Amino acid sequence: NINSGPKIVHVITKKGRGFIPAECDPCSFHGTGPFDRDTGSKKSGAGAESFSSVAGRTLAAIAKNDEKVVAVTAAMKEGTGLTEFEKAAPGRLFDVGIAEQHAVTFCAAMASTGLKPFVPIYSTFYQRAYDQVIHDVAIMNLPVRFLIDRAGVVGDDGETHHGLFDISMFRIVPNIEFFAPSNGEELRDLLYYAWKKNDGPVAIRYPRGSSGVSGLDVNVYNEFKPGKIKVLTKGADVAIIAVGDMVGIALETASLLKKQGIGATVVNLLSVMPLDIKGLSKVIEKCGRFITVENGYTEGGAGEYIYSLLDPSLCKKRIVSPGFSGKFIHHGTSMELFSDFGIDPGSLADRIQKACSGKGKVKKKKA
Repeated sequence: NINSGPKIVHVITKKGRGFIPAECDPCSFHGTGPFDRDTGSKKSGAGAESFSSVAGRTLAAIAKNDEKVVAVTAAMKEGTGLTEFEKAAPGRLFDVGIAEQHAVTFCAAMASTGLKPFVPIYSTFYQRAYDQVIHDVAIMNLPVRFLIDRAGVVGDDGETHHGLFDISMFRIVPNIEFFAPSNGEELRDLLYYAWKKNDGPVAIRYPRGSSGVSGLDVNVYNEFKPGKIKVLTKGADVAIIAVGDMVGIALETASLLKKQGIGATVVNLLSVMPLDIKGLSKVIEKCGRFITVENGYTEGGAGEYIYSLLDPSLCKKRIVSPGFSGKFIHHGTSMELFSDFGIDPGSLADRIQKACSGKGKVKKKKA
């Protein structure tokens, strides 16, 4: 009787079916911005290179000079910028499919034999492999290079893809050095640092989108020393301690404050673990107030960590530690979400100005 018992329906799917450009290029059309419906050509202007592209090109350059360098992807070769690596070292790129747990353990095994594995995974998907990060890598102090792509809010990819947990996750794990570059040049330098470091794991978080640089030479680099802050501007009224891509927001905030007669010291934290608490303390001592700002959950984040290590007398100077908090974050562009949660330049400047008893109100910059 055909109407009783279990049934199996075999459906053959084809990505992009019905739209020839998408059928011919399903990877590119997996997630896309505006495009011409007649030709399929993308409507995107030239601009700065993405962080993912800088990472991929840099790893390709490193791989050409070191046969021990390998890369592992969990079905995201194009998304994490590894197409250039595949061209440079096709036998040293491993795609394990949608199996982030296996990707990390596989890297641990390779690291234990003397290979130098890099594993770029989206921040939201590293959550799947947290057990492996701790038990298979960190406990044994193996030199696996964790590249945390799409860190922070990711705009159009929405609630399931926001990379907001990684700071809280990685900074509490012993043995892992953890960094947050603010631009493509810093990312390049950190990748070279990670390549040369063979005495423990390294994690580097970077956001989706523009790295702020174009045409970056990935065959040269600046030596990087962990555990040092970078002071970008100086002002006696307030210190703005920024993590990763929040450095640009901090600089815009400082510019708004300057127009109101408030001097801001902008600090690029860069090194979350190890943390330059001495350098931060010196900066805060010289300023009347301070804030921290990060593109991640504040619970367990960098701001909370800094506050926990400061001398109590300096803690009293804190105005606020803005970021995301308390709920899963809705869909929206990065600047829309920054504005909704008060971490856009205008909102930050207003809060600082009020805390510093400044006159008037800083005009918010439109998202």
